[in-house]
Amino acid sequence: MTHRTVTTTTTSDPTKTALVAMGRAAEAAANTWTMREWAARLASRAGPRDYVGQLRELYLGILERWRYVQEPGEWVSGSARAVLGNVLGLSYQGAADPERASVESLPVRRETRGWGDCDDVATLTAAGVRALGMTPQFRVTQGPSGGHVHVLVRTPTGQVVSLDPVGHP
Repeated sequence: MTHRTVTTTTTSDPTKTALVAMGRAAEAAANTWTMREWAARLASRAGPRDYVGQLRELYLGILERWRYVQEPGEWVSGSARAVLGNVLGLSYQGAADPERASVESLPVRRETRGWGDCDDVATLTAAGVRALGMTPQFRVTQGPSGGHVHVLVRTPTGQVVSLDPVGHP
């Protein structure tokens, strides 16, 4: 089951429109029980106040449950349900309600991982960062093969960390 929500904004710039939709979806997903609980469990694997370690654990958790799939055209996951259900893959892993699911209790198999392109995983990553109480920023770059977006985070200790699961490893 796929969940898509369309978000409208007032701008003629498609990149800004997409970023606004991504920010809204990340905020909504960050405020779900699912994301708060999952991000906290992942972060607890790092030491106390080890913010870079917490971000590393979030990054590894995303890599375990997501795979890159290029989309035909452009879709932006515009709701918490779409981010958690499709991009994180909870709808494919048996979660009846992606916004109230215990991520760690759901099995991950190759065929049940979530999917999406750079904007989808950047939205998921930003949601996890927000759930950890840090502020994400979307960074858009333009290269010969097109545009790309990923997340930058400034930790409470001032370190800047780039999180880009598309670039893994």
